[in-house]
Amino acid sequence: MRNSLEDFAQKLKFFFPNFFAILRHLWFLVLFLLIGYFVLNNADQAVDTITDVITRTGSTQSFFLYASTTIFALSIWFTARTMLILANVEYKKPIAIIFINKWLPRVLGLFAYYGLFHLLFSLRAENTALLKETADDNQLRESVQSILTGINRHLLWTAIWAAGYFIFVIVRKWRASLFRLRPKGRTAKSLPRSTRIAITVIAAMLGVFLLLFCFRSLGSSLARSIGAVNVIIFALSVYTILGMIILYVQYRDRLPYTLFIFLMVVGFSYFNNNHQVRLTGDAAQVRARVPVKTAFTSWINSRSKDSTDYPVFIIAAEGGGIRAAFFAAYTLAQLDIQYPGFKEHVFAISSVSGGSLGAALYCALVADAAKKHAPQNYVADRTEQFLQEDFLAPLNSAFVFSDFVQKILPWKCSYLDRSQWLEDSWSEAFLKYTGDSAFEMPLFNLYDDTAGNVPHLFANSTHVESGRKAIYSDLDVNADTTEYFKNDIDLAALAIQPVALRAVASMSARFPFLTPAATLQSHGKDSANFVDGGYADNSGLGTAVSITNILNSLKDSMRGINYTVHVIQLKNSAEHKTPKPLTGIYEMRTVLSAFYNSWDNDVNRVMKNAKSYFFFNKAGGEFIPISLNRTVGIMPLGWDLSELASRRMKEQIIDTVRDGTDKIKMLLLKYNHLNAPLVAIEK
Repeated sequence: MRNSLEDFAQKLKFFFPNFFAILRHLWFLVLFLLIGYFVLNNADQAVDTITDVITRTGSTQSFFLYASTTIFALSIWFTARTMLILANVEYKKPIAIIFINKWLPRVLGLFAYYGLFHLLFSLRAENTALLKETADDNQLRESVQSILTGINRHLLWTAIWAAGYFIFVIVRKWRASLFRLRPKGRTAKSLPRSTRIAITVIAAMLGVFLLLFCFRSLGSSLARSIGAVNVIIFALSVYTILGMIILYVQYRDRLPYTLFIFLMVVGFSYFNNNHQVRLTGDAAQVRARVPVKTAFTSWINSRSKDSTDYPVFIIAAEGGGIRAAFFAAYTLAQLDIQYPGFKEHVFAISSVSGGSLGAALYCALVADAAKKHAPQNYVADRTEQFLQEDFLAPLNSAFVFSDFVQKILPWKCSYLDRSQWLEDSWSEAFLKYTGDSAFEMPLFNLYDDTAGNVPHLFANSTHVESGRKAIYSDLDVNADTTEYFKNDIDLAALAIQPVALRAVASMSARFPFLTPAATLQSHGKDSANFVDGGYADNSGLGTAVSITNILNSLKDSMRGINYTVHVIQLKNSAEHKTPKPLTGIYEMRTVLSAFYNSWDNDVNRVMKNAKSYFFFNKAGGEFIPISLNRTVGIMPLGWDLSELASRRMKEQIIDTVRDGTDKIKMLLLKYNHLNAPLVAIEK
């Protein structure tokens, strides 16, 4: 017994040095596994997307989820196995080498399924707890039970695919020499013929795969079929094999090719920036803009026919990705259904980030509905259809493939710009559901022949070089800069040429890392960069209050016209959250978490200032916040909204508009002498 323990201790003594000597050549595989786990379990967008796959029975994306995970597992296994054959491993003693080399690649590949398993178990625990809390709500219980059934089904399928992978890598035929790893490195020519053929085929497939995803229309369609999360997993598989090839050549030639690639990417970045804003239309449209004061004078004169106090609404649409887009556009659409004629009282919308997409969509649909004399629910129905599209998959595919190719090109190619892929997916969706190309046209085109019912859009962005707020609007912000928009930049004047509606929304919604800064050109040269409006003010209230000040300053000159300006804030950020200390990947997560949480905290601070403004404002007016309850399920920040999340938001918005907007109702009924009956909203 003692001898057996001594033998085991002796083997263990040399096992760990050998293990880490081997793992030194596989560090990038461990990194990719951690990235895959982090993406699946720490991003609300990924969790929401997977939940959508779970709840849709028979979805093709379910197959791609397992297929992409299995391909990733096989890539990890194949790469680890091949690298251990080729690497020049310095062993302490060749005890247990065969065991390590045989099992380490298999186990690493198996870890590719761990992230998915962990996510499914977490979702099951959350929904099981929710099931206990909803004992009195039969409808909600049925919904949660359906999700649990889907989770259990997918846990079983994940286990089956993982078992299939493991059985394959164990029972497959191999040559014994593959695991007789020698202390000296081996060349590619010494690999078994089957392995060399496999590497050649895989490399060719990777080339074709990268090429396909560099064609925008084809790449976007492929990405939507595969699914946003699955595209990332596929990309990890691609770069696993690519990393193996690069590292092998590096080990073989004893040259730091990874350092060369890094220096090349950094060097090329000085002249291959491909994120320029697409300009369109005639510069005369920019020069023809009128000041806010002039536009409002014309607007109010066309509406107020008597001395009755006319309610004027300024909307502040907060940022927050597709969550903010849906909340802003659908809330405004439902307000117009509940209070017919509401849109005629909305003079302007100050929007930020995802709220800018929602505001742009609402304005475009109002203009489209006016041209078509569409029914009352047209804007709400088209909003729901538009925002059910998957905008994240094309963006992800461009992020990990086409824009990756751009990084190693010494010249810029705007066709590969991932922000343009996102913008094009918006314009394609709008054309699909309306037959109109408004998203491809300049913002100014929305205000042609629409009887003045399209609110003026003020899309907020942030100027990178100065940190100042930048505003793109169909009105001349420069004319009011000195007094009311102090320190703000008029983006339309800076751009010189008109910017398409899709690009206006995009310039305001440049999330960190996922979407790049927007670059404006002047006389053919890059002149300024702009990022998400949330850097400066994620609430949109700063611009909304400035507009309110301008309109209030005109009251004395408006003889016989009475109006009161009110601000409606569409708030989707989280309320005061119970802080939880971060664990795991501490240094990176703290930076990102502090960044996003500071946005939410800043919104609460600006809200207090806005409330104080209206409390002390002698011109009157109300500050009316309409908030989204974020405690009910996941409502993601990215560019894809699951059917479940969409339904949660839709039901909540309808309930809020119907039962929680008394201030708006009283303001409108006070003006409306006829007291027309309100429209009943059905879910």
